[in-house]
Amino acid sequence: MLNFYSLEEVNEVNECKGCGELFLLPFDKHETITYKLNELALKLFQTGGLAILMSINILSQIKWSSYTQLGGELTKQDETHNFAEVDLFWLTEHCLTIVECKSIYNNGDFENISDKVRQRIEDTYQQFKTLITDVAPLIDAKVAVLSIVTNIPDLIIIELLRVNELQNLGEENKIKIHLIINWELYINGEEKLDLITQRPQIMSRFFPHSYSIEELDTIKVEFYLKESHNKQGEKENHAVIIKVIK
Repeated sequence: MLNFYSLEEVNEVNECKGCGELFLLPFDKHETITYKLNELALKLFQTGGLAILMSINILSQIKWSSYTQLGGELTKQDETHNFAEVDLFWLTEHCLTIVECKSIYNNGDFENISDKVRQRIEDTYQQFKTLITDVAPLIDAKVAVLSIVTNIPDLIIIELLRVNELQNLGEENKIKIHLIINWELYINGEEKLDLITQRPQIMSRFFPHSYSIEELDTIKVEFYLKESHNKQGEKENHAVIIKVIK
């Protein structure tokens, strides 16, 4: 007899709703456990919440020490109308990242995407473009991520989103651009990297340029020299600082 049990009533030992007998949860590898969404979770999925949850999950795997905040409307001081919306803010020691989250589904053949879906993709492009050109520079965000849950193949959605154009806009505004599509991370919007096996490469390429370990060691040494020669005059200290920057 098939029954569903809410999380609140599930225990190690449970009572069958049919015959009343006690039973253990079927964790044997031959058993199958299924689930269904409750009303709250179903509403979350219907309103695009899955893309937000996916983004939080992927970003937390990139950088464990970070702060995530759900977004909202952005309004300039002394103005009543919002000029943009951000779905997610992600703050790390490297920089501030803003995320645009979308759920895009096509009913039918992928080779015949409906005009309605194409328009939704175009709207997504325009909204993300605004984040790159207007929002990110204003709030000093250095990374912008477009995160999408979809049943359209990755390569097709990337082509329809004109990711190359978005990447060029990012370069013009000095903003790093990345994609998350169905739990896959695309660095610079084009190269898919595995979060488990390629994490070092992701760390070095996801954020704006940062010093390598060797460069960091050099900086520590040079700043130590600066402090050691502090009493010998400003000119020598200035020369050390220039050496570090270069």
